[in-house]
Amino acid sequence: MLIAFAPSFRNFPNHLPASSNITSAGMLCFFLFWLIQFPFVLIHPTKIKYFFWAKSIFVPIVFLGLFIWALATAGKGPIFEEKTTVSGSKLAWTFLSSMNSVLGNYATLSVNVSLLSFLVERGFEL
Repeated sequence: MLIAFAPSFRNFPNHLPASSNITSAGMLCFFLFWLIQFPFVLIHPTKIKYFFWAKSIFVPIVFLGLFIWALATAGKGPIFEEKTTVSGSKLAWTFLSSMNSVLGNYATLSVNVSLLSFLVERGFEL
């Protein structure tokens, strides 16, 4: 996203050794992410109930629309006829990796649902 806003960020100089497995640009992005996200962590879940209500309405609609768009764009092409090229444990790890990627989108929802249920059971008003 930073490259989209400021294309010169692509040429950000790296001052870290290759053995560190991260670049200076990556560390800056990580710092900026936490700097922007941290204040929202401090908001109590009961204070943002309307946000979660709106999210629970809009996210399934957007998900369904995106799914329909992807199927309409792809059509009945070769992607639906391709066979797997991996087998054994590599297939298992590939499957688990893809499931982790897909289900990670729902982590926020599942964590907040259990928290809100816990608060309601204890008598907190939402």
